[in-house]
Amino acid sequence: MRPVDYVEQPPDPATRRKQRWRQLFLVCLVICQFIALTVYDIEFWWALVGTVIACGLYELFWAVINRNMSDQG
Repeated sequence: MRPVDYVEQPPDPATRRKQRWRQLFLVCLVICQFIALTVYDIEFWWALVGTVIACGLYELFWAVINRNMSDQG
């Protein structure tokens, strides 16, 4: 077998920034879920619905930002 001739490229800064924001968002979401489930005694299914809505809005936010950036460039 021949060795593969490629060098892995690190992700570009925009991708890394988006990944960091996503990780921060998910950490905050988990903290908010924990508070909602324990302190405010919200049922699991309402927390699940809220999570799905929050993740959907988060992805919509990035889709709009990426679209606006591509329109400007």
